Amino acid sequence: MRKSIYIFLLVFLPLVSNAQWNCPSKLASYTKPIPYLPIKGGIELTGSGGIIDDNYFGFFAGYAALEYTNKQHGIFIEGGIKTWTRHDNGLDLTYKNGHPGFREAYYQFLNKSTSLRLGIQTITLDDHYLVNDRAAGLNFTYNYKKLSLQIAGGSVTKYFSRNGLFCNIGFVYDILHRDRGLMGNGLGQTNFTALTLSYKNKGIDKGLNKIGIALYDEFGSRIDTNVFMSGLYATLTLPFEIELNPEVLYQNAINNNAILYSIGLRKMFITDNAHRFDFQARVIGSTELDNGAMIRNSFSNLFLGDVIRLEAQDLPLYQASLRYSIPRHSLHFKLQYTSEFQTNGLSEIDFSVGKRVLNQVQLSAIGGYIKSPTLEHGDAFLARIEARVYLFAPQIRKNEK
Repeated sequence: MRKSIYIFLLVFLPLVSNAQWNCPSKLASYTKPIPYLPIKGGIELTGSGGIIDDNYFGFFAGYAALEYTNKQHGIFIEGGIKTWTRHDNGLDLTYKNGHPGFREAYYQFLNKSTSLRLGIQTITLDDHYLVNDRAAGLNFTYNYKKLSLQIAGGSVTKYFSRNGLFCNIGFVYDILHRDRGLMGNGLGQTNFTALTLSYKNKGIDKGLNKIGIALYDEFGSRIDTNVFMSGLYATLTLPFEIELNPEVLYQNAINNNAILYSIGLRKMFITDNAHRFDFQARVIGSTELDNGAMIRNSFSNLFLGDVIRLEAQDLPLYQASLRYSIPRHSLHFKLQYTSEFQTNGLSEIDFSVGKRVLNQVQLSAIGGYIKSPTLEHGDAFLARIEARVYLFAPQIRKNEK
């Protein structure tokens, strides 16, 4: 029965999924002016449902955003509410929950060379690995000619982090019952500070596009071992327009000294009719300097795989994907494989297809096959459909002015 439903959803619902399970709202890009007010606003509604193994699940979320901008200053606030339910057919049990919360609430200063954000915000470092999370803190960048400096830091809590109560929906169908990462119960318990300094060699077709250094410190009352990482990262354009993103980091932590390696590769083909083939691959591994050392940083949030969501704790690991896009029809297809290197480790293959309708509706469908030694039968199927609707503020007609 479950396989029949999986095939039906995958074949007869030609919709997309690039959506991960960490509330990837794009509402900030879709706010519109509100009549008679000096602010912009927007609403996003998201609903999804599906099946994994013998579990049936559903999810709904509503987000609202307000944006105010005055020259170089701005304020952005986005929050909402989510609710979900999952029924375990084998155990005949139903689980459900709901949470209100904030995704973003920050002040921003922006000019040609400087950017500063203060508040709850998504922070991504200039490197390829270290931080990709939502924190209450600051993110400062300064550009001078070919140099770029970034200083970021903040506190990550379960109330607004990407793996937290409000944003994360992975546990809705997490049949593997995996750890969702370290998060504080309050401000100051799980924190990070980071700095990147990069040299960007702009305007070249081949060679070294960017090289930088990264410094990272993780600390707090809930972090049992303070972690400090430092290293180099780069972006290179190889022959045949292949992009390479290497990074090497040294981790200094008590009884956990180690070296992390991350190598990403990307090649895009664009046909004469503007169709796009985007191939990407990534390998991440580490070398122990202390016996039994593990990579301990908490906020990179690799999220490799829709269900298995591999992280640094699963090293070594790899992922490869091929995405085919038809921009004219706002349509794309994607095939992705994620796996640990060990023979009997976790692995997942996903196929997704998506379509944007009327520029305000994003329809998605994904089918997946998961292998894990912890599953009763050693494998499981996933099928999920999703719809995102962006509701814009009404526009003023010329005769209403």
